[in-house]
Amino acid sequence: MRKIKPETNKEMATEMPKRHYPSFYISLDHLPEAEKWEPGKTYQLGLEVKMTGINIREDEKDKKGDANFDIIGIEVQKRSKEKKEKVNRY
Repeated sequence: MRKIKPETNKEMATEMPKRHYPSFYISLDHLPEAEKWEPGKTYQLGLEVKMTGINIREDEKDKKGDANFDIIGIEVQKRSKEKKEKVNRY
């Protein structure tokens, strides 16, 4: 699975910009397993998504953008012990 690197919001007026990951929320109606999970622990999900839009903008320095998706399917991924040991932590 592709790793996501946290971004720094340079537009925030703070001394030390906070790094953040892209995020989403989902109702327990769609992911009832999450009720037994613990915040701070890592879990793997497989998502089936439908792209609903894209926004690309350019400035003098670089090209930025974002894409919008609807989640149309979700699956909890099972990890073997071997894969658990190989997971990189940030």
